[in-house]
Order: sequence, then structure tokens, then C-alpha cells
Amino acid sequence: DAERAFEISEKARRAKFYASFRLGPRLLSLRLLFEGNPGDITQEMLLERQTLALDFTRFTKLSGEVRDVRKELQMIPVVPNDPAQAEKQRQLLAKLETLSLAQEAMLRPISLTRTKSPNIFPPIMKIEELRAQLPEKTAILVFVEAMGDLYGYMIDKRYTSQWLVTQESRAASLQTLIANYLDGMGNRDGNRQITVKDLNDPNGRWKKAGNELLKRLLGENRQVNFTELVVVPTGPLWYVPFESMTVEINGEYRPLISAGRDPLTVRYAPMASLAMPGKNSRAAMGEILAIYGRLQTKSDATVTLDAIDRYDKMGIPGLIPMPASNNDPNFREFPGTAHAFATQVKRLLVLDDIPIASAPLAWSPFTGDRAKQNNTVARWLELPWGGPQLIVLPGFHTAAESSLKTPARGSRMVLNGDDLFLAAMALEACGAKTILISRWRTGGRASMDLVGEFLRNYDNMSAAEAWREAIMDVGVNPLVTDEEPRVRATASDPQAIANHPFFWGAFLLIDRGDKPATNEDAPAVGQAP
Repeated sequence: DAERAFEISEKARRAKFYASFRLGPRLLSLRLLFEGNPGDITQEMLLERQTLALDFTRFTKLSGEVRDVRKELQMIPVVPNDPAQAEKQRQLLAKLETLSLAQEAMLRPISLTRTKSPNIFPPIMKIEELRAQLPEKTAILVFVEAMGDLYGYMIDKRYTSQWLVTQESRAASLQTLIANYLDGMGNRDGNRQITVKDLNDPNGRWKKAGNELLKRLLGENRQVNFTELVVVPTGPLWYVPFESMTVEINGEYRPLISAGRDPLTVRYAPMASLAMPGKNSRAAMGEILAIYGRLQTKSDATVTLDAIDRYDKMGIPGLIPMPASNNDPNFREFPGTAHAFATQVKRLLVLDDIPIASAPLAWSPFTGDRAKQNNTVARWLELPWGGPQLIVLPGFHTAAESSLKTPARGSRMVLNGDDLFLAAMALEACGAKTILISRWRTGGRASMDLVGEFLRNYDNMSAAEAWREAIMDVGVNPLVTDEEPRVRATASDPQAIANHPFFWGAFLLIDRGDKPATNEDAPAVGQAP
């Protein structure tokens, strides 16, 4: 029963996320019921919230005080220049933290009562529900692990196909095919350089390896007519850039995003239910907190600060630079704990290296926070609730950067995809709608230009379209090898351009597929928004 198996696989993904909590989903569900965004929960759950408000009046009183504090914080810039505003921000965030700690203390005894707490996040959707919400020309490619086997699902508006990803006895293993593909793109370790000769090679090893991997994953030809592909990976497939896998056309290998007559966009989701566009268009959100530091040990913060200056000249609005290093004369201490401050940030860009964490959620995007070891992403799942809706992290590391090699003794590198899966689930639980995160970091001009073009396009098109446009725009530019710490060039090398997937395949776009708001979406005069 393919449809029943699919539903069970979605529940298994949710259970894997819940397993990262000491007390399971109970506290998470109560936090969302009490403090979650009303737009993210059903009418039935809103009624449950009203019942909770009557049963737990002390908690409800604190909720009211939290709302008042957050309204005041909304009137203050994310990084105030006025000393009086900065001091008020610190005081309000401290008050918010105190109130939230009191709420958290109350939640634990509440969780031991018989109070209902339905699992709000993530939702579970059956195939027919997915199909009803799927946009035309969008297909979802879902991979499921079960009993040691890997299954694929392709779902579009009208059809569903299911298949077993076969492993013949003498054929290379799927793990080997993935490793060959990543290695062919230049990933041998996190700092190793790729040569200009490899970048210019028209028959690069990644092309044939990408074609072999695609054929293994899809099996027989699957004739599905789509212009948008949503991939729901599992295990090491999280480290695979599907958009650069190749199809063979007239003896030539071409990446998926440029293989067809129509432009193809690719995005990812941790669950099929989290690939669905919301009911409302994506609103413009203004300020971008841009934390800058060193993406590579060979570089310094001037490289990333120069990138932010270029973004400003490109017309990207609302950039607020914030240095990650206390050696910077503009450095300032974080105004509060990271997970309280996160509720004030709507868009977050981190042009800084994010060290490999000891556990999938034991890292912080706020690299300039001196207390980041105690303010990890895991704490974002506690009250106060909320986080950035757009998150861009080009300095994240995964096992893709070393072609899935077994990590050296003492290394904390994860090999099973949990680092990306759990990060996506946690950040989306806190309100993220779009996450652009690196599988490996190149840390050079091309990487930062890709991010800049994506941000410039983001308010005018869907995230997947914005990312594809960024790839196409940057891919025709000459490669500035002097500003590419992971490219080895000599004086005799010919000019290269930035179209190699070593640069753009490094990024993973996790997104719901929401369209940006247009003038038609605005309420008419006299009409309630």
C-alpha cells in the first residue's frame, strides 16, 4: 500500500525530530499551543488555546506580559545606534528572558497533567492532501528508508509513482556513487583547493558521476512534466546537490536545472508536508541582520564586510552589519540571550564560519555571541518562541565537504544527514520559511555573489526562482581567482567563469514555495488586512 507507506514514512521523520527532545514532543506542542503563531495552527487548536487560557490563568497572564514586551521590541531597530534605545533593548530582552523562564518552569508541571497537546509541528499530510495543495508543474521527489531498503516516490498534481532503489550485487553502492559525485566536484576535505584546469574541464568527473547517481536513484525513466522539483532527502542524500546531477542529451551531460526547454527550479524540504506553500503570500520583511567574520582561515573580516558593501550597492535594502569578532572596532555585545534576540530578527545573514558542532543542534548562527555554547539552536525551541523567517548560512559544514569519508578520530562530523535534517526541522519549527545553507563552504567571491543575487531577487520571486536566477547570473561572470581561497590558479591558467557546481552546488535551499506578496495581495482601502 504505497499511500499508507508514505504516511508512515512522514510519521517516522516526525518521530526522528521528536527523538531529539528529552521529553518527546509534549513540551514543544504546549509551547506552540500557548505561544505559536495563530496563522500556523488550526481553528480547532485555537479553541484548545482558549481552553488552556482558562485553565492556566497564571501562564496566560505571563503570555500577556510577553506580548507587551515584544510589541515594545518591535519599535526598536535590531541593532540600535542610539545608546538610549540600545539600553532599552537590553532591558526588554532581559525582561522577556525572565518571563519566558517563568513560563518554561510552569510548562513542565502542565505537561504532566492530562491537558491535550496535539502535535502541531510538523503536520502530517497524506498523498491526496499533498496533491490537492501542489501547484501545477510542481513535483515532489521523496526518498524513504525502510527495513534497510531505499524507496523513491514521485508525486505531482495527478500521479504517484513508487519504486525501490535497487542495489545489484556487483554494482557500486549508493554511498560510493554519492562519494564519487562529491569528489568529482572537488570535495576532498573542507580546505582543499580545486584547480582552474578542473573548473574548465568540459568532461569533469562530476558529470558522469552525477548521471550514474541520478539513474540509480530514479531507476527507469519517469516521465513527469514539471518545472519545479521539491526534493525530500533522507540519510546521506541530504548531502547531494540534485540540481547539478546530470542527464545525457545527444551525448552531452547537462545539469538538471538547465537540461530542459523550460527553466527548472529545485528546492528541498525535511518533510513533504513542509514543502507546501502557505495560504498567504510571503510578506516583505525589511531589515537583514548581516553578521560578518571570516569564512576561511586564509581570509579576514574585510572580505565579508566588502561583500556586504557590494550588497548595499546592489540595492539590497535593510542591511545591518554586525561584526562577529570582538577585535572589530564596531563589535558590540549581544543585547540578550541568543534565543530571545532571535525573536526580534526577521532576516539573518551569517557571513562567518560556523564550526562543526558536537551534536546536530549544538551550534549557533549568532557566531559573535560569547555565550553561544549555552545558546545553541536547541535552545531556540524553548520560550520565548520565534526566530528569523529567512536564514542564509554560507559557512556551514557537512560531510559533503570530504565526500562522506569516515571522520578522523575526535571529529564531530555527522555522516547520516541528521545535521541538516534536524537543523531544518528546528529552524522551521521556530518560524523559518526559507533557509539557504551550505553543504560545504567555498568562502570566496563567487559564494558571496551567489548570496547577494539571491537576496536581491528574493522579494520579487519565489525563493527557488531567486536561487536559480542567482546561479545563472553569477555563472556567466569571470571567476576572480585572487578572491577564491579554495581555487588554485597559476599565471598561465586561462580565464574561468563561476559556473562550476563546486560553487553553486555547495548550497541547499530549504523552502516552502511561498510566492512574494504583490500589489494585488494588499488589502483595499477600508478593508481589514
